[in-house]
Amino acid sequence: MAREEVRTVCPYCGVGCGIILEVENDRIAKVRGDTAHPANGGRLCTKGSSCDKPLLSDQRLHQALIRPQRGNLTEGLYIGLDYEKVCFVEKKFP
Repeated sequence: MAREEVRTVCPYCGVGCGIILEVENDRIAKVRGDTAHPANGGRLCTKGSSCDKPLLSDQRLHQALIRPQRGNLTEGLYIGLDYEKVCFVEKKFP
């Protein structure tokens, strides 16, 4: 699969620095600053240059978790849902 460039903004602070994610085989291969972006001119801080790490982490959730009873913090009482179904779940809290 060819390498694709995705232009976006850094998710960390409020500056909104431009970043380019180089994506290969549906994975982020490289993060670099966007030289055409007026906020940062291609420069990235440490956080911005490592913004792919949370996305690539093995500890990232693979499904949405819903707690059916509000206030119940007991472990194991979460229901896992596919992300496609989450948009259709409506939960009203008192």
